[in-house]
Amino acid sequence: MLISTQMQEVRPFVIFMMLSMFCLAMVPTLMISTYAHNYKPDERGKRMSTIFIFSSLIGGTGAYVGGYFLDQDILLYRWVIVGLAVSAIISAFLVVRVPSPRVTPQSAGNPWENISLLWKDKLFGWIMVAWMFMGVGNLMTIPLRIEYMASEKYGINASNEAITLILVGIPSLCGLASTRIWGSLFDRLNLLVVRSILNTLFLISIVLFFNTQNLYLMGLSGALAGFARGGGSILWMLWVTKIAPPEKTSAYMSIHTSATGIRGVAAPFLGYALIGWWGASNVGWFAGFLILISLFINIPMRNDPRLRGVLDSN
Repeated sequence: MLISTQMQEVRPFVIFMMLSMFCLAMVPTLMISTYAHNYKPDERGKRMSTIFIFSSLIGGTGAYVGGYFLDQDILLYRWVIVGLAVSAIISAFLVVRVPSPRVTPQSAGNPWENISLLWKDKLFGWIMVAWMFMGVGNLMTIPLRIEYMASEKYGINASNEAITLILVGIPSLCGLASTRIWGSLFDRLNLLVVRSILNTLFLISIVLFFNTQNLYLMGLSGALAGFARGGGSILWMLWVTKIAPPEKTSAYMSIHTSATGIRGVAAPFLGYALIGWWGASNVGWFAGFLILISLFINIPMRNDPRLRGVLDSN
C-alpha cells in the first residue's frame, strides 16, 4: 500500500493495491487456527462477536474520516492509504504477540489435498455446496439493490440519502445490534439450525426488497438483511471449527475462502445479466429460490454429531 501511494499511473497503482489485497485475503485462513487455539469451542461465537463489534465501529469511523478527507480534496487519497498502511503495521505488531500454533505443511496441506476434502469429508462437501447456492443467491443481489433503487426504469428514483440509509445505515446498525445474539446462538445451537435461520432471513429480505417500491418496506428488508449479516459474519469465520480437526482448520478454511472468492466474482455478473433479461422482481424470486435449495440441502445433515452446540450436547 505504501508503494502504491508513490505511483503516478493507474496500472502500477492497481498492481500494488492488488498485492495488498492478496495479502489481506490470506488473513482469515491463517487466523482461524489462532481462534481455534485460543478460544474454547463453547465461547468462540461470543468472543468473535465482540471482535466484530469493535471492528465494525472502528471500520465505520475510519471510512467516514477517509470519506471526509476525500470530499475536501481527492488528492488526499495518498494520505488515506498511508493511514491504512500504518494501521496494518500496528495490527501486525499486535497479532505477532497473540499465542498461536505453528502451521506446518502437514496441517496446512497442499492445494490438491485441501480440495480433496470436499469429497473425502462428505459433511464438509455438502455444506460447501449449500453455502455456494446461498452465497450466489445473496451476492448476486447486493449490487442490484443500488440499481433497483436509483435507476429511473424501476420507478423508485430514490435519493442518495435514502439509498445510503436503507442499504448501509439500517443494515449496519441492525448487524451491530444482533452480533452478540448470533455469537451466543452459534455456541449453543446446532450449526445448521443457525445457518437455516440466517438463510431464511436473507430469503425474506431479498424477495421483499425486489417486489416493492415502498421505501419503508425496503427499510424493513434492509433491517432483516443487516440482522442476518450480524450472524453471517460469525458463521463465515468460525463454522469450519465445528467440523474440522483442530490441526486441519486452516486447510478447511482455505477451501471455504476460495469458494467465497469464486462466487463473489461470478455472482454480480450473473445478477446484472438476469435483471436485464427478467426484471428485478423475477431476479429476487430466483435468488430466493437458490437460497431455498441451500435450505433443503442442509436438512439431511443436521443430525451429524459434529454440528452440535452446547445445548445439543447437554
